[in-house]
Amino acid sequence: MRDNRGRIVAGSLIFSMLLHGAVLFLVKVENAPADQKEPERITVSLKHFQPEPIAVPVVAEPVPPKPQAEPVVKKNPPKKIKKPLPVREKPAAVKAVEETVPVAEEVPVVSEAPAEVKVAAVHTLVPAPRPVMPPQPEFDYDSFRARLTDGMVRNKKYPYSARRRGYEGTVVIKLHIDCEGRLQGLKMVESSGFDILDNEALSLASSVFPIREKLPEPVTLLIPIDYSLHN
Repeated sequence: MRDNRGRIVAGSLIFSMLLHGAVLFLVKVENAPADQKEPERITVSLKHFQPEPIAVPVVAEPVPPKPQAEPVVKKNPPKKIKKPLPVREKPAAVKAVEETVPVAEEVPVVSEAPAEVKVAAVHTLVPAPRPVMPPQPEFDYDSFRARLTDGMVRNKKYPYSARRRGYEGTVVIKLHIDCEGRLQGLKMVESSGFDILDNEALSLASSVFPIREKLPEPVTLLIPIDYSLHN
């Protein structure tokens, strides 16, 4: 709006200036001397000033969104169940007209007996079930060692000469015994300090074998034999 008003005021000022200029020119012409040549007339045409129209931007109104169409769910029409048709009973067959047909002479047919097929009997050998052995208890080596030591103690003899001289000591014997209870090796690993006691201990250890007890595997045992005058 301010630009339009400015243009109108400027156009009015220009128009008034042109009008005043034309009036002054006419006054000068009337007051000029007669001998002077008439100046050339200047024709001034005044036109009404029209300001150029201002393009006003046109604001487009927002277009409302189109409503979305709801999806149409097609419903399957219910399947028509065909009713079973009634079964019609067929009419009884019409008896065929008996026709006289010449009967041919019967020819004796000799039937051959089928050949006998001998099938050899097949004997299937079924292995006998293996006897189920009860689980064997674990062998107690500590108990076996104690029984063996008790047997040696019962058969132990204290040499008379060693007792008279006051010899005492402990002899440690190493034994190797097989599964059948037989002695496979004998060795002294610790001496009593006296040969008479060491030899007596070796002969005592070998005298208790073989034993009647069976072993699950060969074993090696250390047996101490004590010689003491106080016992």
